[in-house]
Amino acid sequence: MSGEGESNTQTNTQPLTGTSSISINSSKRTDVAWKHCTPVRENNTNEIICNYCRKVMKGGITRGKQRLIGKVGNVTACLLAPEAVKVEIRAAMDD
Repeated sequence: MSGEGESNTQTNTQPLTGTSSISINSSKRTDVAWKHCTPVRENNTNEIICNYCRKVMKGGITRGKQRLIGKVGNVTACLLAPEAVKVEIRAAMDD
């Protein structure tokens, strides 16, 4: 039985893809967190969607990063973001 729970956990940590035609590799979006969040509209990066839990939030990529790393304050933590993503974003924020 424990094998079933493990596979569900592993599946849930994969980013959701294929639900948007918006390119997250735009030359204007160089922040590492854009690999993990997608703008709701092409020309409006203030409203974004978390690629893991699909939560829509306002506040741009800064708010998205705070949510992904679980920073206490303005946002609730994304419970589906993998630990490797949290480490990657924290390292980028420290630079």
